[in-house]
Amino acid sequence: MIREFLRERSIKESVDLKLIPCAVTMGNLSCGIIAILAIIQEEMHLAPLFILLAGLFDVFDGRIARGLGATSDLGKELDSLADIVSFGIAPAVLVWRVGLIELGGFGLLLVVLFSMAGALRLARYNITEFDGSYVGVPITVAGALLAFVSFFSYKYSVPVELLILLIILLSYLMISKVKIPKL
Repeated sequence: MIREFLRERSIKESVDLKLIPCAVTMGNLSCGIIAILAIIQEEMHLAPLFILLAGLFDVFDGRIARGLGATSDLGKELDSLADIVSFGIAPAVLVWRVGLIELGGFGLLLVVLFSMAGALRLARYNITEFDGSYVGVPITVAGALLAFVSFFSYKYSVPVELLILLIILLSYLMISKVKIPKL
């Protein structure tokens, strides 16, 4: 429908349609960066909001690309790079700052574990053909859940053992072979 609208108005010739979903993906990336900056500024209540907002951008970039017939390898790779920042690094740094910082090197190891598992999950997704179900928990789900629990922990002090267990479990589930149907 959108594609026909643009064709009728000959906008397609003057605008590279692939730039539109890429701009939305940049919104995802921007939210991830702002979440990290909020953590640095000790605004822990803002970081989860920007991580969740990044999730909205992530939902719409693919839908817009498919709706415009403007999917591309560049868009797919850009989406993964934005996702590792917004759903791999930002939530891991947030959980570290609100609950794991006192663990020293072990806390840092957990942050790296989560981020590396997310990167592996994204790389595997990029090289496999999508058959209607995800293999492993998507990084967007794992990162959003970690951000939510981190926010809850910041407000109400979740036991550090639960945070450790959650990070290990989510890291494993991202790289597991568990099949999850796309909703």
